[in-house]
Amino acid sequence: MATVLKDGYKYNLEKALNESVKEMRLIKSGKLPKKSWTELKTELQKDK
Repeated sequence: MATVLKDGYKYNLEKALNESVKEMRLIKSGKLPKKSWTELKTELQKDK
């Protein structure tokens, strides 16, 4: 199964995607600021 390397640890890609979906749902319901998801995407692009 595909893994993502972050801070020296391997995370299951599926789990990471599930977390993103959960976060996006929280954003849509107004529980998380929109900025956090955009910042996360920016960080992921920097890593590539």
